Amino acid sequence: MKQLRLYVIVVFVLLIPSYLITVSLDSDDTVITINGIPVPRGEFELFLNRNIAGTYNHFHLKSGVQDHPDFWKTSYGGQTPSDYIKEKTVKQLIDVKVRQHLAIEMRLISNFTFETFQNQWKQDNLNRKAKYESGEVVYGPVENSLPTFYDYYLSKLFIELEEKLNQTRFRGSEQELKLYYEKNKEKWFKYTPGIEVEYLEFGYRGSLERDEVHAEALSISKETSRDKSLKKLTSDALYDHKTFTSKEIITGEDNPDQLIKELALRLNTGEVKVMEGRANAAIYLMRCLSREKDEFLPFCEVQEDVLWYYQKEQYQRLIKNLNSNAEVTINRSVYQVLEVGGTTPENKTL
Repeated sequence: MKQLRLYVIVVFVLLIPSYLITVSLDSDDTVITINGIPVPRGEFELFLNRNIAGTYNHFHLKSGVQDHPDFWKTSYGGQTPSDYIKEKTVKQLIDVKVRQHLAIEMRLISNFTFETFQNQWKQDNLNRKAKYESGEVVYGPVENSLPTFYDYYLSKLFIELEEKLNQTRFRGSEQELKLYYEKNKEKWFKYTPGIEVEYLEFGYRGSLERDEVHAEALSISKETSRDKSLKKLTSDALYDHKTFTSKEIITGEDNPDQLIKELALRLNTGEVKVMEGRANAAIYLMRCLSREKDEFLPFCEVQEDVLWYYQKEQYQRLIKNLNSNAEVTINRSVYQVLEVGGTTPENKTL
């Protein structure tokens, strides 16, 4: 049942409603301090710069704004792009720093300073260059940029953090896991033993042709009847008939049977519907000929998967709580004078 995990998209909560903010007037280059971890200007700008394109797009979509020399300092709906991008950057850094702080508590790292990190980055590049020049295999570029190395560091640390928490705090007793299974079995452990469908597949090229094909499929759908096969309705589409059972394992995102099965499971017996294929240029007119009653996978068969879901939820809940209760001190003398903009970045899209 491990394939079930492929359908889970874990979303980390970055909207922080209640963290505690205080303001200082220190003269050093620290922009903010989060749970005691200072964020100097260089680290803050590393995150800030990545939000430039998104900020342009936000105000373009929200207010129809085009780029102009005073873009960052002009108020749109009571907020300037400069304030927006700084606030967004603060939220992102809170999420990063509470995890780093937790990693320190879990003794995965002893401390974190951006200065020490930059030294590690420089040393890593020297090591990679030396290996390359000596003929050893070096994966990726010989030298990594600071943002790339920072991403690699965070990714590795956060994976280790989640694994450590799973081993210590989120082990889950059998009783806890059974309760979690009962609470969530409708969402993750329900399956359809068998389903039979027939369908017409209408291919298309481009958005204009797509609209025409969709309209044609809708028109044909009005001619359906219980005693008339979809095959008899048109010769302009590919007809097929399929039966899926729970014993079949269909893998691969590009497997056409996987797509058909996903569409089929949206239908009840006798239902006819026009649907669009995921990631392929086709419209489907599909009818469910029969569908067996849904069943649940027993706990004993999916206990490992239950633990995986349980641990993911526990981790997300913990991080959300830590984000909400983070202690944030903003150094106003640095924060307020930070400027964004200048020339439009190459990756800006409107």
